[in-house]
Amino acid sequence: MTNRRQLEEQRAQVLVDLSEIEVQRQAGELSEADATELAAKYESEATRLDDELSTLSDSVETSRPPSARVWWLSGITVIALILIGYLVTQSITDRPEGGFATGNLETGRDLDSVSNEEMEATVAQFPDILAMRAALARRYFEQGDFSAATTHYLEILDRDPNHPEALANLGWITFVSNGGEEADTAAENLLERSLQALPGNPDALFFLANLQLDKGNGVEARSLLEELLASGAVNDDDRPLIDDLLAQADRLASQ
Repeated sequence: MTNRRQLEEQRAQVLVDLSEIEVQRQAGELSEADATELAAKYESEATRLDDELSTLSDSVETSRPPSARVWWLSGITVIALILIGYLVTQSITDRPEGGFATGNLETGRDLDSVSNEEMEATVAQFPDILAMRAALARRYFEQGDFSAATTHYLEILDRDPNHPEALANLGWITFVSNGGEEADTAAENLLERSLQALPGNPDALFFLANLQLDKGNGVEARSLLEELLASGAVNDDDRPLIDDLLAQADRLASQ
């Protein structure tokens, strides 16, 4: 798990706690004075985390070409429309539920006890805070609700064009949309951008390897899968799937 992900999880939890303060105040569980004091503490912590995340974002943004925002937007505006009629809920390889280690939000009770409706209310109240929106989009993505996930990932990319997870997961959604050659090209661009924003991103490597296999590019797929294995993100449950994909890559390469 990257430092960025840890900070985003902490930021998401601060938002949950902050939203709960108002609920507890209205229910009489907290006095006005206690609610004000707690809210001030959480807001201070949120500001600190925002500053750290901003520092990370700035360091990534400086390495991006000036036209990066235009690059992803040009494809996504078209693909977002294609998705309406073509969204599916299964990948071509039946990827194990939950994905790789970096594809999950490991917060235990933190967000598991928060409903989708509560998270939707929080992101509506704090539209520019990306951590909670990313957590909600990830939840929809893992549930197979690609339409809802797409809505939130586009919101994230509108504010942070180099968000690695949003780029990777939206790339996968675009790829499995069966939108034709244009969709596949947009998906590949998104996945490559995710790897530029976060080199070695396991989910992006996995998704891009599948895309290359679908295109018949065995050599490229094997290279991506080998990089994925070298990252240490593949656990014992995932390894048979990766071995099967490697075998498919070798068959394609030998043709």
